[in-house]
Amino acid sequence: MDGYKLLIILFFLVALIAILCVGPLFTIWSINCLFGTEIPVNFSTYCAVVWLMTVVHGIKLGYKNNN
Repeated sequence: MDGYKLLIILFFLVALIAILCVGPLFTIWSINCLFGTEIPVNFSTYCAVVWLMTVVHGIKLGYKNNN
Protein backbone atom coordinates (compact mmCIF):
# COMPACT_ATOMS: atom_id res chain seq x y z
CA MET A 1 0.00 0.00 0.00
CA ASP A 2 2.88 2.40 0.74
CA GLY A 3 4.37 1.91 -2.72
CA TYR A 4 1.03 2.76 -4.29
CA LYS A 5 0.72 6.00 -2.30
CA LEU A 6 4.28 6.94 -3.21
CA LEU A 7 3.53 6.32 -6.89
CA ILE A 8 0.45 8.55 -6.74
CA ILE A 9 2.38 11.34 -5.02
CA LEU A 10 5.19 11.04 -7.55
CA PHE A 11 2.70 11.17 -10.44
CA PHE A 12 1.06 14.35 -9.13
CA LEU A 13 4.45 15.94 -8.48
CA VAL A 14 5.61 15.23 -12.05
CA ALA A 15 2.26 16.50 -13.42
CA LEU A 16 2.56 19.71 -11.40
CA ILE A 17 6.09 20.36 -12.63
CA ALA A 18 5.01 19.68 -16.22
CA ILE A 19 2.10 22.13 -15.93
CA LEU A 20 4.35 24.81 -14.44
CA CYS A 21 6.88 24.39 -17.24
CA VAL A 22 4.43 24.18 -20.14
CA GLY A 23 1.84 26.67 -18.84
CA PRO A 24 3.69 29.84 -19.92
CA LEU A 25 4.27 28.36 -23.39
CA PHE A 26 0.54 27.70 -23.74
CA THR A 27 -0.11 31.29 -22.65
CA ILE A 28 2.17 32.69 -25.36
CA TRP A 29 0.64 30.35 -27.93
CA SER A 30 -2.93 31.33 -26.99
CA ILE A 31 -2.19 35.06 -27.16
CA ASN A 32 -0.59 34.56 -30.58
CA CYS A 33 -3.62 32.62 -31.83
CA LEU A 34 -6.28 34.92 -30.40
CA PHE A 35 -4.77 38.29 -31.20
CA GLY A 36 -2.30 37.54 -34.01
CA THR A 37 0.56 39.22 -32.14
CA GLU A 38 3.35 36.97 -33.49
CA ILE A 39 5.21 36.97 -30.15
CA PRO A 40 8.34 34.85 -30.56
CA VAL A 41 8.63 31.85 -28.28
CA ASN A 42 12.04 32.07 -26.64
CA PHE A 43 13.51 32.09 -23.16
CA SER A 44 13.04 35.83 -22.72
CA THR A 45 9.32 35.77 -23.48
CA TYR A 46 8.94 32.61 -21.39
CA CYS A 47 10.44 34.39 -18.37
CA ALA A 48 8.29 37.45 -19.02
CA VAL A 49 5.12 35.34 -18.97
CA VAL A 50 6.21 33.57 -15.78
CA TRP A 51 6.79 36.96 -14.15
CA LEU A 52 3.47 38.31 -15.42
CA MET A 53 1.59 35.27 -14.11
CA THR A 54 3.32 35.65 -10.75
CA VAL A 55 2.40 39.32 -10.51
CA VAL A 56 -1.21 38.79 -11.59
CA HIS A 57 -1.92 35.71 -9.48
CA GLY A 58 0.57 36.33 -6.70
CA ILE A 59 2.53 33.74 -4.85
CA LYS A 60 0.03 32.01 -2.64
CA LEU A 61 1.76 30.88 0.52
CA GLY A 62 -0.27 30.42 3.62
CA TYR A 63 -1.57 28.14 6.27
CA LYS A 64 -4.88 27.27 7.84
CA ASN A 65 -5.55 28.44 11.33
CA ASN A 66 -7.93 26.00 12.99
CA ASN A 67 -9.03 28.17 15.92
